Amino acid sequence: MEINLTTNTQLSANNKIQKSDKPTTSVVDNNDSKPLSDSEVKVLVTKGNEILKLTGRELSIQMDPELKKPVIQVIDQETKKVVRQFPSEEMLNLAKALEKSQGVLLSTVVK
Repeated sequence: MEINLTTNTQLSANNKIQKSDKPTTSVVDNNDSKPLSDSEVKVLVTKGNEILKLTGRELSIQMDPELKKPVIQVIDQETKKVVRQFPSEEMLNLAKALEKSQGVLLSTVVK
């Protein structure tokens, strides 16, 4: 299940950005959902960037080459520095370390 909170800006049905006076919340049940296609992800990133431009930020989604998992970054347009990242660098490093240690544990033969 995913809970989305949108504040100040919304994307209308005709893809126009609108200001909102109050936050809105939506709940999406992802239990029956299938993975998004590449084209669907590109559309979502484009729409997200349209909204984030109002705040001077942009969205970047890349695949981590080792984990083969998406890494989402919010980047300041002026400085090009990463403002937020999901999952964080710490979590990525932990996942990589766990994956490496799992390989060592599974390759050890118990006699």
